[in-house]
Amino acid sequence: RARASGMKAEALSPLRYLVNASTAQIDNHTAAFGPDAPWFVHLSFVSPHPPSTPPRPWDRAFGSAAMPPLDYAPGDIDALPHQTRMLLGLLGDASRAYAGWLLSDGAPNMTAIDAERTLYYGLAGYVDAQVRIISEI
Repeated sequence: RARASGMKAEALSPLRYLVNASTAQIDNHTAAFGPDAPWFVHLSFVSPHPPSTPPRPWDRAFGSAAMPPLDYAPGDIDALPHQTRMLLGLLGDASRAYAGWLLSDGAPNMTAIDAERTLYYGLAGYVDAQVRIISEI
């Protein structure tokens, strides 16, 4: 059962479906044409791009890890292009997905940012694991 946060079990992940379908096709191909027959698969992963929603157990893989400090100096956010700040919700619009990334004084909210970073790292690790499955065939 998926958690309220939207995380789902790894078996229900769209990436896992793509990997399973691809490995089945490769297995069928090698069964029909032999293990030395060349094959090609185009497998495109959308992740690890937002939203950072890795499946269990990857959603907790970096939860207790200390995040390395961000290379941030006051004024860095203001120096970002307007479009980037808008897409990240850094213009003060509370309805934006990442509006919680800034404190009331404009400084980064490291608690919120580190929570997102742990999910992103978990998602990147999960994608790497899926690529490894294909590359080891």
